[in-house]
Amino acid sequence: MPKGVSPLIATVLLVGFVIGLSGLFINFYTSFQQSRQAELQTTGATTVQCTFASLDFAKADVAYNLTTTPDTVNVTIDNTGSVALYDFEVAVWVSGISYNYALTNTSAKTSASPMQPGAREIMVANVSDDLSGTLQSVRVVAKNCPQSAKKKVDI
Repeated sequence: MPKGVSPLIATVLLVGFVIGLSGLFINFYTSFQQSRQAELQTTGATTVQCTFASLDFAKADVAYNLTTTPDTVNVTIDNTGSVALYDFEVAVWVSGISYNYALTNTSAKTSASPMQPGAREIMVANVSDDLSGTLQSVRVVAKNCPQSAKKKVDI
């Protein structure tokens, strides 16, 4: 007749198993928590800084020609916030279709050379399509603060 494991050995094995699993869980949780904390610090700092970001332009600030080759879309914008803006994108809606463009190299703003607060500059879209049709609206977004530094104007 076979005998089972003694209660003392079973208890020791069970406690060892639980301690081993706890160690694995704590290691996973600590690494997960540290990565989340680093992510939140980065996004939190950007969110706080971008709270004071803003740009502005009006219908009169949009100059375009959709009959030439290449087509041109220029937008004169004002940095009305207190944050330097860069990495702009211009979106245009032509006959109900949306197109997104980066700026040409001559008007592009980077983190090394941003658009300073209070500045007024002409943004020249790097149009790579034949935009035949009617220009309906233009949106400019500074991708370093995309939630607060954006504006769309109907033409």
